[in-house]
Amino acid sequence: MQQVNLFQIGFFFITLGFLVILIASLYSITNQNNETRFSFFGMLGFVPFGFSNDRRLFVFSILLTILFILFSLFFLIKGTH
Repeated sequence: MQQVNLFQIGFFFITLGFLVILIASLYSITNQNNETRFSFFGMLGFVPFGFSNDRRLFVFSILLTILFILFSLFFLIKGTH
C-alpha cells in the first residue's frame, strides 16, 4: 500500500477549496435573484472563528471543519504507528 503524506492531503484540500470558490463565484455571477449565501468557519490554533449570512450554512461549515479536523487527526495518528 502506498503511503500518502500530509503535504499531498493538504495540497489536495487547498486545490479543492480554490475550485469550490471559483465555481461559487461563477455561479453567483449567473444567479439572477442575488440571494447569494456564504459561510466561513476556521480554526487559528485552538481558537475557532467564522462568519456567515445564513445560519444553516454556518452550522454546515462548522460540521465540515470538524470532519476535516478528525480526518487530519486520523492520518496523523495512523502515521505515527
